[in-house]
Amino acid sequence: MKDEKGVTLVEVLATLVILGIISLLIFVVFLGVNKNYQKISKKTDLEQQANLIVSTIKSYHLHQVSYTIKCDSSSGYYLIGTPSANNQLVKKNLVNKFLINNIPISSELTDSNSILIDLSTTKNVSVYIELKNEQGDTFKIDTRIKKY
Repeated sequence: MKDEKGVTLVEVLATLVILGIISLLIFVVFLGVNKNYQKISKKTDLEQQANLIVSTIKSYHLHQVSYTIKCDSSSGYYLIGTPSANNQLVKKNLVNKFLINNIPISSELTDSNSILIDLSTTKNVSVYIELKNEQGDTFKIDTRIKKY
């Protein structure tokens, strides 16, 4: 019976073990790539949100005579507008720190003490924004907006 052709049980098991190890390595690589993608994606979302805030403030700064920024605790948003702040700027749970001309805009602000930017008295505004998501990732922007 030495003329029998085929594969032995040991050869089949060795092949399955090798394929299992290769499959496990590929799975670990894909898992690592996916985690890295999610982390980069969340960081990019913060960066885009901060850039949107700055560009919105810049648009008001360049096209209005004055504008107001406040944090509305009831809606959960920072608001911007002219003459009163009524346009959503950013959700307050994303904001870790928000300074306009080194004055903090906090969730305790009300309509009576919201920040009014009057461009007849100042042409430059410094903006510092620090956003933080649920995972603890942060993104900071510190810039000046000028009206020429």
